[in-house]
Amino acid sequence: MRSLSLPASDIERRARWAARALTAFHLALVLVMVVGLGAKGGFHPLKVRGVEPIQLMCFWAACVGMAAAWRWEVIGGALSLGGVILFIAVEVAVRGNLPRGPFLHLMLLPGVLFLLSGFISRRAGAARRRFSRGPGGRTCHVRAMGVQAPGRARADTRPTRRRGREVRTIEPGVTEQAG
Repeated sequence: MRSLSLPASDIERRARWAARALTAFHLALVLVMVVGLGAKGGFHPLKVRGVEPIQLMCFWAACVGMAAAWRWEVIGGALSLGGVILFIAVEVAVRGNLPRGPFLHLMLLPGVLFLLSGFISRRAGAARRRFSRGPGGRTCHVRAMGVQAPGRARADTRPTRRRGREVRTIEPGVTEQAG
């Protein structure tokens, strides 16, 4: 029996782009609503009353989180997810029922997908760093060697200092940080 599993990088890439597509759709829809209501004069943000300012802040926090998640997936995804969850929690606490319509419930999805993508990429990054350890658990750096003139000594054959630490050459092109 064959497994239908995908590599983590493929899942991460698909989750990120699905979240970005949903974010673009949601933010475009919010922009159309805000511009449309503002042009008619039907909505004025300073004239909201009751719990609407709290819900408005949660909603805008979710929108800012979705936009920020394009660059910082975990932070933006958490802000987006938290804003929508708080909006729904305030709605349930005040009115006693969930908001109608799929729009707010679908706003949860980009936050979840951004968090999934961010945590997969962080886990993969940690695995890459773990496997790049050299002998004795010390980090090895591979230098890109350029073309050299014949008879000239390599620039990295003598000890140098990198960020305040002694670096010594193990073999040409590979250096070891002295602990």
